[in-house]
Amino acid sequence: MQKRKIETLKDLQEEKKFVRERINKLEQDILSDVEDIRKDLETWKTAGGAVKNLLSSKSTGVINESVGSVVDVLLKKLLLRKTNFVTKFLITFIVKNFARNYLEKNSDAIAHKIKKLVANITHREEETLIE
Repeated sequence: MQKRKIETLKDLQEEKKFVRERINKLEQDILSDVEDIRKDLETWKTAGGAVKNLLSSKSTGVINESVGSVVDVLLKKLLLRKTNFVTKFLITFIVKNFARNYLEKNSDAIAHKIKKLVANITHREEETLIE
């Protein structure tokens, strides 16, 4: 950027106007960059939350422990029986926590499906008894 030679008051006013416009444009660019960074950080925060939810479980209970035990046995004893200890541990840890979190978040829907299944089975048994 070259400096212009200011010789008159009008040149000074024009230069001041140009500098103010340039400052405003740079401030807008900075605000835009900050907003872009904020959006990028929000994306990373969301991804971090998903990983955190995958690796940790908030509640413990009989059902969560049962699901954890079933997944542990199925993976360690059946599917991953010929892999090394670290692989078994990592995969079972992630899958157990994923299953627990899925169960925790969708417990109402799962309970509704089980009730519906039991109702269908009992209804069929009643029909066979009537016949």
